[in-house]
Amino acid sequence: MKEELVSIIMPVYNCEKYVTKAIKSVQEQTYTNWKLIIVNDCSTDNSICKIEEQIKSIKNKVTIINLTENQGVANARNIAIDKACGRYIAYLDADDLWEKEKLYKQTNFMKINNIAFSYTSYSRTKEDGSLLKTVEVPGKTNYKDLLRSTIMLTSTIIIDIKTIPKEKLKMPNLKISEDAQTWLDILKSGVVAYGLNKNLAQYRQRKNSTSSNKIKSVKGMWKVYRKYQKMSISKSLYYTMFHIINAIKKRI
Repeated sequence: MKEELVSIIMPVYNCEKYVTKAIKSVQEQTYTNWKLIIVNDCSTDNSICKIEEQIKSIKNKVTIINLTENQGVANARNIAIDKACGRYIAYLDADDLWEKEKLYKQTNFMKINNIAFSYTSYSRTKEDGSLLKTVEVPGKTNYKDLLRSTIMLTSTIIIDIKTIPKEKLKMPNLKISEDAQTWLDILKSGVVAYGLNKNLAQYRQRKNSTSSNKIKSVKGMWKVYRKYQKMSISKSLYYTMFHIINAIKKRI
C-alpha cells in the first residue's frame, strides 16, 4: 500500500532527558514517508542541543522551529500544524515513545477502513520507562463517549487532513485539557474516532507534569465542559464524575 506523507507534530519544552528517545522512536519507524516538525517552546534546559545531535542523520526530514518566548503546548502544536503537509498529521509528545510499526499499522488501518480520525492502545510507564499498565481502547469513540472518558492519548492520534481540515486541529490556549477540547469539537461535528486496539505507544507518567496532576486534570475538564462545551452545571457535574471514575480505572 502506498505510503502517504505523515507530518509528525512534536512540541518540546524542557525535555532534555527524554526527547532523544522520542526522536529515535520516529527514526526507527518501518513506515518511512514522514516529516518531523519540532517546535522548541523556548526551553531553558539542554533540549535543543539534544535535538540537534539526534537529527544529524535525518536533517532533510526534520524541521525545527525555535520560539523566542514560551507560548504553551497548544500554541506550539498550532505553529507546527501550520507547517504540516501531506495527508496525515500525527502527534508525539517529547517525553512519549512510539513502537516501530506504529505509523505503518495505523495508517493501513485508516486506509483499509476509510477512517479520518484514529487512536491506539498504549502503555503507561514510570519516568524510567518501566511498565505501569497497558491501556486498551474501545473500537470507536463518539462525542458522548469522549465526554465521559478522555481515553484517547494524544501521542497515539493520527488525523487524515483530506477529510478533517488543519484549521479544525487548532487547539485553544489552555494550560490543561487543550487536546481534549479539540477532539470534542471535532467529534461534536459528527466525526467518529476509531480505535486500533494494538499497543503502539508509550506514555511516560512524569511526577511533576501538568497532565499527571489529578486535581488540575479535573479542573481542566470542568472548564472544558462549562466554558467551551457550554454545558449546564448539572451536566458538567455528571460528566466530571464519569471523568474521575474512568481516570481511576486507567490507573488500576
